[in-house]
Amino acid sequence: MFEGEGTAAAADELAARLVALRQAIDLLELEFSTTAAAFAATDAYDRAGSVSAFDWIRHNCKVSGHVTYDRLRVGEQMEKLPTAYLALAEGSIGFAHVSLIAGVAKAVQESPTSKHFDEDRLLGRAAQESVSRFRYTCERARHADDPEGLAFEQFKGVEARRLELLPCEDGLFSLRGVLDPVGAGVLRTALEPLAKRPIHECRAGLRLLGEDPGAGLRRGLGFRNFSQSSRVIGKVASGSESASDRSPHHP
Repeated sequence: MFEGEGTAAAADELAARLVALRQAIDLLELEFSTTAAAFAATDAYDRAGSVSAFDWIRHNCKVSGHVTYDRLRVGEQMEKLPTAYLALAEGSIGFAHVSLIAGVAKAVQESPTSKHFDEDRLLGRAAQESVSRFRYTCERARHADDPEGLAFEQFKGVEARRLELLPCEDGLFSLRGVLDPVGAGVLRTALEPLAKRPIHECRAGLRLLGEDPGAGLRRGLGFRNFSQSSRVIGKVASGSESASDRSPHHP
């Protein structure tokens, strides 16, 4: 608890502490990444009975597969990104920026059609941009440095896409899958209107509990839009969406 909590001075102190904590966490993330990469270069995971360093880290460090992959990638690339390391240590960029830079570096360096990876060009933008904006900057840089390699990756993304509708115990369904950018855009276009439910319908939600679930779903979401969304989901999964399917208002 901070003295004078609620005052402007206390708020400023909290703000400064947040920034300092985040920088400390970023430095720990970087240390974790380099340590993970060094661990992966040994046979310790094999002696422990794991099939890979990725598997050992994911289970023993209690992190997701996405986090494990990202930290290993950053750790493997840091020796090739000395300027990014210094920028992170100085606090001019965050770990998330470094992760994006490492992703571009790895992709360009491993692609047989790549041209040249320019770390300094990306760092100049990283220090000025938010993480979300910098993500797009990295995508443009990747396209400029290796257009053929990026096109091939996008092709593989289309081939790998999948979509599953899974039943839950309470009668609802969950949606799980992997989509390429185009497919994700189609699905988002179809589903976003359904999230804009009027407040009076939300308040009336409890009154629907005694009705037929199908009737409640149609009343809450709009049967026409829901049916269209279901058709689009099916077409995204099969790769057969057309221009007319991309609009949730198309009959």
